[in-house]
Amino acid sequence: MQLLDSNSFSKRIFDIYSDSNWKYESKPALIDFYSNGCANCLMIMPILNSLEEQYSEFIDFYKIESIENKDIASYFGIKSLPTILLIKPNSNLKAIGIASEDYYKLIIDEYLKDGK
Repeated sequence: MQLLDSNSFSKRIFDIYSDSNWKYESKPALIDFYSNGCANCLMIMPILNSLEEQYSEFIDFYKIESIENKDIASYFGIKSLPTILLIKPNSNLKAIGIASEDYYKLIIDEYLKDGK
């Protein structure tokens, strides 16, 4: 999983300060909003690593440390951690909290199929 900060997020995904169009136009992305001190975030890390192994052909995986990048977390209304954000060009965003690997797979499969 590639770690993004505010600067790299603005360059690759979306500039929250200019509120411009999405720059992210390739395959869908899963963004893990986490904190280093969050027990639940650490608990789902093996699940996210497994998902990345299974879906890396179809989805790009990123991480954003929410405490250090409060501006991005605030922009997307992230209020609890972990929050997983799915984005797909020309589609709605999908936010998911902590869940089982099977539930994440279900959501990802549905998202890849119909983009909602």
